[in-house]
Amino acid sequence: MKYIFFILCSFTLVSCAPFYYIPNQLNMPLANEAKDSKIALYTGTGGWGGEASYALNSHMLILANGIYNNFSTIGRNQTFSYDAGGGYYRTLEYNLNLEVIGGIGYGRTDADIKIAPFFSAGGENEEDILHSSYTRCFFQVDLSRTNWKGVVIGYGLRIGAIFPEDFSYRQILSTTHFVGNGGQSPTTIISDNTINSAEIGFFAEPAIQFSKYVGTHTYFHSSIGISYCTNQNMVYGYTSNIITWPLMATLGFTFVF
Repeated sequence: MKYIFFILCSFTLVSCAPFYYIPNQLNMPLANEAKDSKIALYTGTGGWGGEASYALNSHMLILANGIYNNFSTIGRNQTFSYDAGGGYYRTLEYNLNLEVIGGIGYGRTDADIKIAPFFSAGGENEEDILHSSYTRCFFQVDLSRTNWKGVVIGYGLRIGAIFPEDFSYRQILSTTHFVGNGGQSPTTIISDNTINSAEIGFFAEPAIQFSKYVGTHTYFHSSIGISYCTNQNMVYGYTSNIITWPLMATLGFTFVF
């Protein structure tokens, strides 16, 4: 229950800022043999997601991912991304597997968030407008082990590069002073800044995933990880609040065939 509460809180916090890149959970196929196929559905800090994988033979596999998030209580904040790839897997020893995978995909963010003075850093009215798309390339290494209780534990590290396209970020700070008899003065603009470019972003994303068999072809899974941007000057002057949401936490079900 604590983990579910943590994810719900994180999901709400994500909706309060126009993050340029919200990562999906690491797709860990954890294949054992040829023709292993998996489909997973989940929810978490990235919104609603799905992923699939298929082992072509005893060492090669393919995969695909996608997430969508349109949850916000203070404006529009829509993000989505999808990617596909493949890689190599093998059994190192009993109950210990290795996989090395890579892929490429596309993402998009469109947000217009209005933040009340109580929540803004300087006590002003704040409006953040962000529109951008990006191409992501990634390389990932996973290790998996099945323990004596039948829980499959996957350890993964994803290294990604984000290539911005049509980037536009605008931040408007203003004040409104209330006067007597319930009236208010006209809004005063304090600052209105626009950035129309961003550098390539590089991300390191370690994660751990737990999968527990719960029924015919079905596993319950949860994962937690972090997303760290290695070049904090990716967007000049606005590094901490719009680049990436740093936590990855999900809950879902995996169907194995």
